[in-house]
Amino acid sequence: MKNSSRLVSLHKCTSYDNDVVYEVMKATLSDLNGLGSMITKGMRVALKPNLLLPQRPDNCATTHPAIVGAVGRLVKEAGGVPFVVESPGGLYNRTVLKTLYKSCGISDICKNMKLS
Repeated sequence: MKNSSRLVSLHKCTSYDNDVVYEVMKATLSDLNGLGSMITKGMRVALKPNLLLPQRPDNCATTHPAIVGAVGRLVKEAGGVPFVVESPGGLYNRTVLKTLYKSCGISDICKNMKLS
């Protein structure tokens, strides 16, 4: 059996400030050869946060919007077209999904980052 190596990168992030998270994500992905090695110009890239419950970001129950924003920004810088996808468990319709995205801060980060 061939021995395969795996790349792992770990950086400490001291806050959820958008700029801090962006720099940490950029450094982390740089250790893994950067997103440019994985994304081609115009490639659509799905960002899949974990939005289990309609909770505010400071409750730490879902993926923080700063993470989604940082990764979305890095995808754009690599030439990709990021978009957010999520289908939480339970009742699923447009109204529930909009409420979930808004509660978790995803709607605002998508608007600010011009993510679809």
